[in-house]
Amino acid sequence: MTYRTCATALCLFGAALLGASCNSRSDVWEGDNDPDAFCGVDPTRCEGLIGARCGIGDDCDDGVCCLSSDCGGGTCTYLCGQDPDCPPAMACRDGACFYRCNSSADCGPGQNCEHDNTVCQY
Repeated sequence: MTYRTCATALCLFGAALLGASCNSRSDVWEGDNDPDAFCGVDPTRCEGLIGARCGIGDDCDDGVCCLSSDCGGGTCTYLCGQDPDCPPAMACRDGACFYRCNSSADCGPGQNCEHDNTVCQY
């Protein structure tokens, strides 16, 4: 095989890998988008988006389906270890990203502004 043939094969293989990974869901925020804060206030109108209600992971376009009581038993979100792991509109609590708030009025139905008025949780 010539150098050019090998280089072409490697480029095609790399492009195939990149194309496959572009369509996959990520459990963690990769810094490429900031979820719409509207989904934190009205999750019923954001099907599949971060902040939307879910029952299983496949209900979420990105992130994971958090099934803890803090997530109301089913909310699409990202996994995290600290605040910078979350989009700017969100903060990390208990391993998951939650929408930021200053009062419960900033949160969706059934949620309260918890942890010293920092995040919306059920």
